Amino acid sequence: MTPEGKGFYAGHPCNTETFSWVLVDEQKWQRIALDAGIRWVKEYYIEYGAYSIEGSGSLFKKVPPIEDQWMPANIQGSLGLTATMSHATSIYVNSAFGQVKPKVGTLDTDLTKPGNEQRIKLDLGVIHQNDKGFHTMLTLFTVLQENAIKYSGKTYLNPATNLLMELYTNRDQIQTGVEFELKSPLFSLPLDVVFNATAMQSRIDQVGEMVVNKEYPTLIINGGLDFQRVRIQISLMGKYVSYFENNRFASISDGPQPLGDFFNLDAVVKYNLMDYLKFFIKFQNIFNVKYSTCVGYPDFGRQIYLGLRLDI
Repeated sequence: MTPEGKGFYAGHPCNTETFSWVLVDEQKWQRIALDAGIRWVKEYYIEYGAYSIEGSGSLFKKVPPIEDQWMPANIQGSLGLTATMSHATSIYVNSAFGQVKPKVGTLDTDLTKPGNEQRIKLDLGVIHQNDKGFHTMLTLFTVLQENAIKYSGKTYLNPATNLLMELYTNRDQIQTGVEFELKSPLFSLPLDVVFNATAMQSRIDQVGEMVVNKEYPTLIINGGLDFQRVRIQISLMGKYVSYFENNRFASISDGPQPLGDFFNLDAVVKYNLMDYLKFFIKFQNIFNVKYSTCVGYPDFGRQIYLGLRLDI
């Protein structure tokens, strides 16, 4: 709930309520664990302003918000299995599936209601963790979206209401990738090495042919060092995001805008003055790198924070 549009657009309300119920169950047989769940979700829009706008938002400033509307209910399920191979190694398979229905009033390029999206997520991975704090995880994943509800890049001016509307389309989409995670002490020092890398390829249907979807980065890497001793903790973390592009919030005539392709470094120093009182200094974007992950919303650049944290 963001009644003043915080996190979206200042002055555009986003006052919604979500109702859901969840049923889950887990069964274990020696080295095998099986879990399953189902979730029902329905949203009520009390007052929903300009959100998820594609293209220039200036054209939508006078669009009235959606008021007192129930959105279609979505049902989603999950199923997972974990097999323990030894005291330190296990293999897991996770899946999630369900429908994503278009919001009330959504139209496609034929000025009819888009079809429902069918979505399946699959993970297959292995985890190794020993008593000395060494942890590794390798995961293969895929997301299959049949009839994904995507913005078409076109708009429609309704002559009856004089309202400008975004038009959507159903397009198949698939993401496939691999994720590797590592956390390990560095020799006998009070220093942990942390590392995470995700490589992914996204493809989308374009006039009956699956082509590379450049709206998603192909590589994301996070890594760094974490030092802890007595009262002091020092963390140094870096992040790399490869190139991708998007036309969200950009003028359609300008085409997709370049995003990503940056390396960022952050650092945090914490010192325990007392058991419940901590002093900290935080450096964000140490090298003052200029980058953006969303059109029109660049990073603030180098920032430094000083403070005290009181835990009661």
